[in-house]
Amino acid sequence: MLLEVIKTSRLVQPVVTTTFVLVIVYILFFHTLLRHRNPPPVLLSITSSPTQGGTITIAGRNFPPLSPSTTIQIGSRECKSPRTISHSSSLHISTLTCVIPPGSGHNHIVQLDHVPLKDMNDNIRMFHYDPPSILEVK
Repeated sequence: MLLEVIKTSRLVQPVVTTTFVLVIVYILFFHTLLRHRNPPPVLLSITSSPTQGGTITIAGRNFPPLSPSTTIQIGSRECKSPRTISHSSSLHISTLTCVIPPGSGHNHIVQLDHVPLKDMNDNIRMFHYDPPSILEVK
């Protein structure tokens, strides 16, 4: 009986170890595959705007296709009328425009569908309004 237990344990351990290793490899493979299938959007560039607002241009990689429910948020303001003006399928780079309302200041977080956009170094990218211009002093 003891001999049977020893034989069984020697057989069971390699099978369990092999199964465990295969499961880990399977998980890592599909996690990597899925991550590369839907990589996070990356903000490559964004133009500034005068304080009276206007159209800004946003370029990035891995942006999802725009839909009627797509939102672009700049700080606490919604950037209206988002449009795709160019898209490269092979490079996964898109250029969008939208109309930012009047505002001021800098370091406004840019969000696409409520996800803060980061640059290629994983830093959150910020939007800046141009400094106000003084046209006349009386």
